[in-house]
Amino acid sequence: MDRSKIISSIIAAGIIGAVTSMAPATAGAQSAYDAYNYSYTDYYGTARSIALGNAFTALGGDIGGITVNPAGSGVYRYSEIELTLGGSFSRTASSISGDGISLPAGMGNSFRDGQNRFTMPNFGFVLNFDTYRSRGLKSVTVGLVYNRTHDYNMAFNGRGINSATSWAGALAANTMGISSSLLNGEDPYFKGLPWASVLGWETGAISNFGNAPDTEYAGITENIEQTGDGYNIYTGGPLDQRISYRTYGNKSDIILNAGFNFSDIIYAGVNLGFVMMDYTMDSRFSEFAVNSSDFQTGFISLHDRYVLQSSGRGFYAKFGIIAAPVAGLRIGAAIQTPTGTTISERWFEDLEVTTETKRDENGNMTGGRVSRGTPEGNYTYRLTSPFKYNVGIAYTFGRFGLLSIDYEGVDYGSMRFKNTDGSRDGFEYANSDIVSQYGVSHNLRAGLEINVTPYVAIRGGFNFITPGEIAAKDAKAYTFVYSGGLGFKTNGSFYADVAFRYGDYPDLIYRPYADYVPDSDNPDRFIASPQLRVKNYLMSFVATIGFRF
Repeated sequence: MDRSKIISSIIAAGIIGAVTSMAPATAGAQSAYDAYNYSYTDYYGTARSIALGNAFTALGGDIGGITVNPAGSGVYRYSEIELTLGGSFSRTASSISGDGISLPAGMGNSFRDGQNRFTMPNFGFVLNFDTYRSRGLKSVTVGLVYNRTHDYNMAFNGRGINSATSWAGALAANTMGISSSLLNGEDPYFKGLPWASVLGWETGAISNFGNAPDTEYAGITENIEQTGDGYNIYTGGPLDQRISYRTYGNKSDIILNAGFNFSDIIYAGVNLGFVMMDYTMDSRFSEFAVNSSDFQTGFISLHDRYVLQSSGRGFYAKFGIIAAPVAGLRIGAAIQTPTGTTISERWFEDLEVTTETKRDENGNMTGGRVSRGTPEGNYTYRLTSPFKYNVGIAYTFGRFGLLSIDYEGVDYGSMRFKNTDGSRDGFEYANSDIVSQYGVSHNLRAGLEINVTPYVAIRGGFNFITPGEIAAKDAKAYTFVYSGGLGFKTNGSFYADVAFRYGDYPDLIYRPYADYVPDSDNPDRFIASPQLRVKNYLMSFVATIGFRF
């Protein structure tokens, strides 16, 4: 493999083409996927609203539903306080593929993982004030609500034997064109260089070789043969590669709400929403020599860990209306302004390389274990998340039950990155990618409630969500969310609800490093580096207790 044929700028692919253990740790490295990940809304709420699929645009009368339509508080005839607790359970199944990939002896190509988290998806209160008028403004309701709108709970892993490519080889190819004098200079992490390249140089994961220019690199997992017109560089032998990837955190809203009841026919409301987002991604990749003697460098193992932590605070306003033109029927609609969020990121990367210990020609011992870590990177920027709109219709069948159906539209193509001073300098490529890669997501929600006795209700719900990514939309990578639950109430003020929520999400494609080896049999393609196809499920069990007064 002639290094001159390697593309020096590799786009490292990750989940939906964006997340990578070799992600550049520099300012302005935000991607279109980051904007989508931080903007995506997946409503939670009370056990009742969750069980009914959050189809609350036209229903109202539930603290969880106030997030969907602020006019829902106008329906209240009483005051209420409630608390919702539960657990979030992530389950994944992964399979690995790629050119030159095989499985360790005795292992099947299915890797299962998961993690469990305690959650508090919702709490709040509403206070209802009667105006004692028979017509016009009959009551005003004010409330304070905390509601979770996205759960980042996910974990997956994978493993394979790779004889064609390596993480260190990809890093070497990605560093091409950068003089090693810069990597070896004073404070190289603060000279605008890729941090992974600096770290690879410091640990010996990459190095110059032979008489090649100091802008050419080979990975510690690669062997080098000099040829008449250059060098042949190739992966020295089979590598046992292992991947572990975890995310956790959540996005939540704190809502100040006001609702108004006009003649028991028109209900209106407004939310002032304060967004809190905390997200952590922990990506780990290792490769081990199956037989160290295959490698000229005496390579034994390499371990890389990349951690990204993001914290965001934002604000939006939401306006809603519900109409009850005839008995039992309700029609609702709501719009939400774009959300302006200030996001602070911190990241770091650790790398450990181990080679066989041996004596050089001067009798000095070389090799062994070398560990280094980057400084902690920090960057703050702004993200504008999309305008949202939703409409709904609901019908109450007397005391027997109800049926509710919602539609929500979100144009993710309108997301934009900005600097804290409001300029978009440095975000031209990311914002352009948003326009070309994202569009409108459609969310259909439905909920059914049946009162089996005056004190017990059974509930069910369903969500069908089309993806915001245009490529995923073309692939029909839809999200399905199923929910159900029970409700209990007394003749007094106390009530209790339980719910179960099961999310079936589209497959994710994760690649720890990008393709970098040209295919000698087909010059138009590269040898495929390993990738994991991850099936992701997220389950929640929640319980709500509340009092009405």
